Amino acid sequence: MKRLLFALVALSTVALAGCSTTLHLVPGSVVNVAETATMISLNPDVVTTPPAEKLADEVANLTTESFYSLNESGSLSANPGFGTVTVDSENPLTVTYEIAEGRKWSDGQPVDSADLMLSFAAATKPEGANFYSRRAGSGLKYATIKDVGLRSITLQFSQPVSDWRTALTVPVAAHAVAFQAFDGISASAGKAAVIEAVQGKDAAKLGKLAESYRTAFTTGGDKFALTALVSNGAYKVTNVIKNVSVALQATTKYNGNFAPVTEKINVKLYDDSMAALADMNANKIDIIGATESGLVKYPDLIGMVSSLSNMKVTTSLRNGSTADMVVFNFGKGSVFNAGSYKSKPAVAAELRKAFMSIVPKARIVEDASGATAVSASDSFVYPSNSDYYQSSVSANGSENYLLQDVEKASEIVKASGVHTQLDVRVVYDSTNPHSVAEYKLIAARAASAGFNLVDSSSASPTRDLLSGGFDVYIGPRELVGVPGSDPSSLVADSITSYSDSKVSALLLDYAKASKEITQASILQKIDARLYATGYGIPLYQVPNMVIYRSKYSKISVSPFGDSATWGYWTWSVSAK
Repeated sequence: MKRLLFALVALSTVALAGCSTTLHLVPGSVVNVAETATMISLNPDVVTTPPAEKLADEVANLTTESFYSLNESGSLSANPGFGTVTVDSENPLTVTYEIAEGRKWSDGQPVDSADLMLSFAAATKPEGANFYSRRAGSGLKYATIKDVGLRSITLQFSQPVSDWRTALTVPVAAHAVAFQAFDGISASAGKAAVIEAVQGKDAAKLGKLAESYRTAFTTGGDKFALTALVSNGAYKVTNVIKNVSVALQATTKYNGNFAPVTEKINVKLYDDSMAALADMNANKIDIIGATESGLVKYPDLIGMVSSLSNMKVTTSLRNGSTADMVVFNFGKGSVFNAGSYKSKPAVAAELRKAFMSIVPKARIVEDASGATAVSASDSFVYPSNSDYYQSSVSANGSENYLLQDVEKASEIVKASGVHTQLDVRVVYDSTNPHSVAEYKLIAARAASAGFNLVDSSSASPTRDLLSGGFDVYIGPRELVGVPGSDPSSLVADSITSYSDSKVSALLLDYAKASKEITQASILQKIDARLYATGYGIPLYQVPNMVIYRSKYSKISVSPFGDSATWGYWTWSVSAK
């Protein structure tokens, strides 16, 4: 799933002219959605395991909104129905985030400054309280709270940041977290306790809030309570069956721009998309957020869809906001870390370029295509449909790594003076058929260049990646030039540990730039610098598939195909 945007719900520009308070729900309407995902937590801000992240993000798409998100063309759009973001000063950057008047949680409590304060604390880890937020590397780390209003907070940044529009989100309710953290405290007292803890930097209280933030939404956990899952969006969660399904119902007092049409949505979990298709054929499923597995790939699914009986079924296959990549670990202990060669620190960079030369990119792209052609990715920054993609790849140095060159790699390794065969620990997802195939293609000629690949794959590679016990990672990575993404994540990445003074300087220039064309020019320079410093090799954009049946006369597919429920406010459904 897209990975990873800091905004928690994809919103269209449709209906942004005014706030819709009149609901037009179709009586008795139900949509059943199939996801090949797992269930760990329904707080989308703390889930980092891809299968569980997929479910948490899907539920968040239905239950939460934010200040900004992506519209149907893939551009960043404001959502004034939720609130506004105002720049008060550019030097220093000072921004006020204000929730729209009358916006409430599904239990009737107002969405207000307490929720913003908790979100800020989660991303910034005050007094060492670790909320394990996915936004921990965002530009909020440079912010301090300047002022707190009833429905707003004002942040002052010590340096320009590029993600000031999207980093502050409201994924969960402050009063729900406080209820779990402080032994059943009332909503009003809980909100006050959150504000006091953050403003007063109360380490003990912040620690309790952090624990609740991490655990209260963990399905099946000791502290999990359905009442904690209050919504600030169009739907609210009404039932959770662990590892089976999440049931949602339209919020009848919804006050925003994206009013629900369908009364009920059931998100059901499957081990693979073949089982979901079987249930679609039996009229039990209406939409499938399809994924590939070791058993089935997209061409197989397309063939299976064409054979379904008694119904019209449509597939949408779109390039996602991520690309499969080969990237290096620059951290301590890696064979590609400069510190591993104290007398010759430049050796690490040469070895990275040698490894890049043994990647058979053209073959990998060809094999990944099959009956559904994928788009080769020659940029770390831009998706292939971006207006800036071609100009970036024409000057970033990607042409040097389109074809495998084992002889060149061997010469570089030999010239480095490093003893071979050099052990290289490769981490990838063993359940991802593309990652498995990519590893095998690289490994086939690695020894000829002096690299002994050590297969360190697992079904859950996140822990290995975060521990730093690897040298190379093969798998999906976010394209940082997608609107809503934060390019500074390149140098704030706990996985690659990448750092480069020139990239850091360019990122600062990017954050200061106000014109899109200026930002594009800077990102193109960053793209080239990533190749020059041996960051890795982008392979191809990861496609996403949504399958839906003719229960709809209209359906909108998300710009990157990464959500089965995006566009719920535009659905034309019946009660049949």
